[in-house]
Amino acid sequence: MFTPAFISTPASSDPTKVLILGACELGHNLARAFSGLGVEVELLGEATLPQEHEHLLEIVREIRPDIVVPASDRVSVAALQRIEAEYPGSVAPSSRAIEAAYNREVMRSIACEELGLPTSKFAFADTLEAFAQATEDLGFPCVAKPVENTGGGTTFVLRDQRDVGAAWKHLKGQRAIIERFVEFDAAVLMLAIRSINPADGKLATWFCEPIAQQHEHGELLGSVQPLHLPERALDNARSVTARISNAIGGRGLFAVELFLVGEDIYFSGVSPRPMPSGTVTRVSQRFSQSELHARAILGLPIDATLISPGACAFSSHVPADIPREQFAQALSTPESDIHFSTDGGTVAMATADDIHQAWERAIKVREILLNH
Repeated sequence: MFTPAFISTPASSDPTKVLILGACELGHNLARAFSGLGVEVELLGEATLPQEHEHLLEIVREIRPDIVVPASDRVSVAALQRIEAEYPGSVAPSSRAIEAAYNREVMRSIACEELGLPTSKFAFADTLEAFAQATEDLGFPCVAKPVENTGGGTTFVLRDQRDVGAAWKHLKGQRAIIERFVEFDAAVLMLAIRSINPADGKLATWFCEPIAQQHEHGELLGSVQPLHLPERALDNARSVTARISNAIGGRGLFAVELFLVGEDIYFSGVSPRPMPSGTVTRVSQRFSQSELHARAILGLPIDATLISPGACAFSSHVPADIPREQFAQALSTPESDIHFSTDGGTVAMATADDIHQAWERAIKVREILLNH
């Protein structure tokens, strides 16, 4: 992976250039993070269609970025592989990391066959008959997702045999992974940051405090940090996170999803970039997940210090017109903040002496905005 010898600002005759693919909320956050570090930034769309690949390559040849950073699951893996073939080491964290995150079958092969990580039982299917057989073999409830992880929110929970047809229709006939449902105590997000250790110049891994993902009826409501884990579970969580991030390689922030069952940890998935659940780091840490991702990609020192227990609550239903008094009432909640994303969603954030109070505050802010 490319490591700049100089961080050359836009005032330089040869500035360090980063091309971010994905004009989404994360893309904009990363653009601000890289710009704040003195880097020249270009922000483009995802180039999801095959006919867009050549156009993207032409733009890359014209801009000649030092680093290309995908900011969305919708970025074409084929396009990234063509870029990396022409400009080796330019894709961050790596094209292997992007492919593994995009293809759940590749990821399970790495996690189970290469690393032997504990996971829920699973099977793959590309026909309705194979899909029905897999659900019968795994038992109900189970969870079905498309093998290609394009961030489309296509997870389907099957409660019994009657859901098979609807699930297959929901998946639109795509090759799917079917997983036995895990009765977990907590859905955990671990953020691992791989960068260069200034003490010895070698690649090292830092961990943020564990984050608890808050779900309701399969929907992500928000998250809190830090989640207290038993010592053995924390050691296992860090071990699994380090092993999977090391295996897919590169520098950057890796968001690893895990299930906590008692003191046991089960691997669920990994994203080689920040995730919505990590938004809580905007208020809970000295540096947010986007800032840490940018620092790591540039090979800079990492500070994953937690400064306060925090929480964030999501909503996509906040009215377009909010009375100022209502907005002020929401922000009158102690230690709170509101962020409206470029994707149309709203994030209510809060800090407190503990995560329970922080979560109550974040929910209160959200409910006031929703006028509930």
